[in-house]
Amino acid sequence: MVRGRLSVCEFLARLPMFEGLSPAAVKTIALSVTHRSFHKGALIHDVIEKGATRQGFHIVVNGGVKLLFVAPNGGEKVVRTLGPGDSFGEESVFLEDMESLVSAQATSSLFLLHISKDSMLVLLEREPAFAMRMLSNMSRRVYALLKDIESYTLKSATQRVVDYFLEHAKLHEGGQFRFNTNKALVASLLNITPEHFSRIMRELCARNLISVEGRDVYIPDPARLQTYETADSE
Repeated sequence: MVRGRLSVCEFLARLPMFEGLSPAAVKTIALSVTHRSFHKGALIHDVIEKGATRQGFHIVVNGGVKLLFVAPNGGEKVVRTLGPGDSFGEESVFLEDMESLVSAQATSSLFLLHISKDSMLVLLEREPAFAMRMLSNMSRRVYALLKDIESYTLKSATQRVVDYFLEHAKLHEGGQFRFNTNKALVASLLNITPEHFSRIMRELCARNLISVEGRDVYIPDPARLQTYETADSE
């Protein structure tokens, strides 16, 4: 069983990645699945490399994950955050003997499904429509990474924070949302220091462009926030 009373087959069948597959195809994938649990702070790739010989990718069932670069001095740059239903590591299905460039770390108690590379290759050969979905999904991620590079290169830190708030407010009614991770992690995603992120938030609050209480952020006038201009420089 995975989430609630769902079986592995039922859970996989509800994911957009596997939408439209026959029950037999989903069952083939489910038979290759292994379950893995991690505590908050666990480095997932490190654990897997020590004990597993099977290659493949992961799907988050419960909990959160961050993908990050770790510097020799211990500093880190978060590339992506994931929650239930998200997947990562699909590139291992297509690439041979490629060293992973990022680490994966649990941001809470975490339960993952690991899908074997061999079962995915069989499915990709039999189901062209599924192969196109995977290609489309990976292409969207490449596009998102290029957008991030554009943002880091051309936009000020304040503009990146404003864009982040507006993007998340679109997903929630009333312009209110909750940080699903801590603020330091969000700052890393935006390629700024936690201290700079806090200063920007204080400035936006002082101008009544946002209000913050704990992890709750409220945007009273998204249009006004979108047109906010600053002389912020880095």
